[in-house]
Amino acid sequence: MMNPEVYTEKGMQAQATSERVLGEICAKYKLDLSWIEDHKDTDRPRLSFDGFLSKNNKAIGIFEARTRNAELQDGSLVYNGKSFDTVIVTTAKIEECARYCRAFNLPLYFFIILNNATLMFELIDRRGEVLIQTEEKVTTTQATINGGEKTRLNSYLKIKDARVMKEFSKNVSG
Repeated sequence: MMNPEVYTEKGMQAQATSERVLGEICAKYKLDLSWIEDHKDTDRPRLSFDGFLSKNNKAIGIFEARTRNAELQDGSLVYNGKSFDTVIVTTAKIEECARYCRAFNLPLYFFIILNNATLMFELIDRRGEVLIQTEEKVTTTQATINGGEKTRLNSYLKIKDARVMKEFSKNVSG
């Protein structure tokens, strides 16, 4: 099933931002980035991650990238004037990515691109084990980048467990 959200104006802006920021990170750390192309003219199931990271022609991980219209301030995520010490990822996304980590024998790096920084979580190891403690709750959150609401099981990742890269963000080039 294709992801129609990617083909909206907001989706394309988020994709362009993700490609720019992750491209800058990879240039700094001498990594290569391979995005999985999402063909909008097919009903083929989408993979639950965005692509592969490699170094010296060897795959070293899979990655997922998200953009958020939020800022990192004093170790907290500030969104709509409220401060949070966690970021939300759907539990189903984590479970799906864990299956791919096991299948490819690669870890998952999860990037959250904010207005003033990028958070990187080494979230899942190559055996498919989640590396950081998360809290799970059924909550109603924004369904997609284009809005709407959806109730689902979400995992809360503590910001303190992320590597903070202030030189890479939506508003700053590295």
